[in-house]
Amino acid sequence: MRSTFGGLEIGKRGLFAQQTALDTTGHNIANANTPGFSRQRVDMVASRPFPYPGMFNSRTAAQMGTGVDVAQITRLRDQFLDRQFRNENRYLGFYESRAATYGKLEVVLQEGTDTQEIGLQKALDRLWGAWQDLTASAESGEVREEVVGYAKGVVDAFGHIAQSLKDYQSDLNQVVLVKTNQVNSIATRIRDVNAQIARIAPHGYTTNDLRDQRDLLLDELSKLVDVQVSDIQNGMIQVKIAGGQTLVDGLTTVPLEATQNPATGFYDVTLGGAPFTPQFGSFQETLEARGVDDGTGKLTGIIPDLLNQFNTLSSVFAGELNALHMNGTNLEDIQSGNLANGRQLPFFISKSWYDSLPNKDLSAVDFTALNPGNYDPVNNPNGYNPSGADDLMVNPLIVADSDLIAAAGRPATGSADGRTAQAIADLKNKVITTGFPNSTTIDGYYSAIIGKLGIDAQGANNLLEVKQSLVTQVENRRQSVSGVSIDDEMTEMIKYQHAYEAAARSITVMDQVLDKIINGMGIVGR
Repeated sequence: MRSTFGGLEIGKRGLFAQQTALDTTGHNIANANTPGFSRQRVDMVASRPFPYPGMFNSRTAAQMGTGVDVAQITRLRDQFLDRQFRNENRYLGFYESRAATYGKLEVVLQEGTDTQEIGLQKALDRLWGAWQDLTASAESGEVREEVVGYAKGVVDAFGHIAQSLKDYQSDLNQVVLVKTNQVNSIATRIRDVNAQIARIAPHGYTTNDLRDQRDLLLDELSKLVDVQVSDIQNGMIQVKIAGGQTLVDGLTTVPLEATQNPATGFYDVTLGGAPFTPQFGSFQETLEARGVDDGTGKLTGIIPDLLNQFNTLSSVFAGELNALHMNGTNLEDIQSGNLANGRQLPFFISKSWYDSLPNKDLSAVDFTALNPGNYDPVNNPNGYNPSGADDLMVNPLIVADSDLIAAAGRPATGSADGRTAQAIADLKNKVITTGFPNSTTIDGYYSAIIGKLGIDAQGANNLLEVKQSLVTQVENRRQSVSGVSIDDEMTEMIKYQHAYEAAARSITVMDQVLDKIINGMGIVGR
């Protein structure tokens, strides 16, 4: 026999259940614009009916319902879409950084348009033209000064490129440190959320909002590195990155460490004592752009390879021009009558070699007695040819006196002789078989550098567009599951409001029934 007060209990449960649903709907609406928030839903089930089966229970025709219970508050989230989003997000982070890298490099090289008045190609063209002019005007002081001036322009262009690349490389090295700290910070916050969930979940409480916070951190992490997530005890998770290296394991973290490499001067990153090798993500792109140690103390990557190419270009350019200039005759020797055995001077010299001279006086230096190879203070201290793009300078003797430019051949035929100037001007189209990886001209080698950079930049931008589209597509699908629709929530709110009002009305009816029983029954005949 059920209690007379059972109707009140059913109404009370209805009130509480609908109130919970209203509160949850309000929570959804309040967080409609909260990043990472997942829509929540109240799952209601019929409470245990009466009577419950037993040996001495009433044998009524059927069990009577006892109302409603809130089974749980469900967080609407699709883990498959989360994994898909994070997988695509790492590619997006990689190609965003790669496109930014190439954009910066294109600005540094400044060879984008026909109207561009700066850049190495423009400087080289002016220098070749000046040497060609000197061929026909070997006695002209004005043309000789143009040669010196345009040569300084080439030196400045090479120096600007080298210094800009090195500055950008240094900037990226600091970005490596920043991203190392960023990954460690995210790992620490994930660990802290794990700890909060582990304290709450074993008691049967839902931790929807904490899980949303954790998923948002994982989304942020996935743009930096590849992420693998697995569930462990008490609602905690384990996070692995870089192809399976543990970053977070429940209540513990394995921090990334950035230490300066004594050979390269840049940061090496390790995880748990092992080399850190992310698989896509902006972190990998930053490391590849800056360069990583190839195991021999040298960096390999986008900027180091580009620097090596420009070092090769400047060394071959200076070496070829110097070899021709050393075999020519300058105007001073022609005017003094020393046509056969005049002074032999290199047009370009190594800046570091020049700085290493005690008094920086070249007037008495016999360059024919020195090794013309690239200057190396350890292996080739007598080499005077520039060793890199930022080691190039015009011979100070020629800067001080342009008559020392060797425009004539050896022996010279007169002050109008421009054979050496013509040979140097012809370097523009001369195919060089030594020094470059493949036989090509100086301009051709530089054009190949610029061309490859442009192709790589275009490829990175194309892939960036593809990945942006994929990430947007997956995110839209995620939002269709987890996102909050104000219109839908308002509809749900009206539904729960009516159910609440009906439950309250049922309690009022039961109150009237009880009032009749208590105050109106058993008074007949008094």
